[in-house]
Amino acid sequence: MTYFGKKGKQEQARYNRLVKEIISYVTNNPKVTSADIAGQLAINKKMKNHGLTPQKIGFFIPRNCKDGIR
Repeated sequence: MTYFGKKGKQEQARYNRLVKEIISYVTNNPKVTSADIAGQLAINKKMKNHGLTPQKIGFFIPRNCKDGIR
């Protein structure tokens, strides 16, 4: 779940928060779509610059959230 790139601390913190928010939302609402997740991040969590569209979330979850979501 931790970001191991060569980027700065702020980018690591944003990435970790994004992964944490996605995992918590999906575990609380098991039958959500990727559009629901993108809407939750952008509107309710005020993470407007997360850069994930519903299509990108479909690729992001298996790569980065596989430990927290089954």
